[in-house]
Amino acid sequence: MAEQPSNEKALPRDLPLGPPRWVDPYCGIPFREEPESSDGLNCWALVRRVLHEQLGIHLDRYGEISAANLMACARAFAEGRESYSDFIEIPREERARVKAYDLVLMRNFERERGSHKIPSHIGIMVNSAFMLHAQEKSLSCCVRVDQPDIWARVISFHRHKALTP
Repeated sequence: MAEQPSNEKALPRDLPLGPPRWVDPYCGIPFREEPESSDGLNCWALVRRVLHEQLGIHLDRYGEISAANLMACARAFAEGRESYSDFIEIPREERARVKAYDLVLMRNFERERGSHKIPSHIGIMVNSAFMLHAQEKSLSCCVRVDQPDIWARVISFHRHKALTP
């Protein structure tokens, strides 16, 4: 069996044991291809909702782009286009700096086998250890960002400028 790459250096020692209670209403929402529908959300719509409802931060919609084309959306975010320039990148290697409400830019292995750093998925940190995200074929949920199957997909973290001193 191949040995998993270690992420020990990147992890803070005092990680929370679970997600905070405020995240409960955001867990269990069905995934939908449409950017926002009455019965579900895609990953970007979930991030938008959390930032708006919890902090009053408004992010642009991706309009009519469905989850099937989220690679284009994630690339726009990663390149700092439009309102996405309101975010400051925190490199993956600086994982210890990550905190609640930082965005997690990821690749989606299911769709892009063999890709290296193509962003196509986004989640939001709910504390320094857990991420909330919505992904195809599942309900929105909180997962530890240091789980090997999640950590291997993380490209970078991004903090809204309103959350920096």
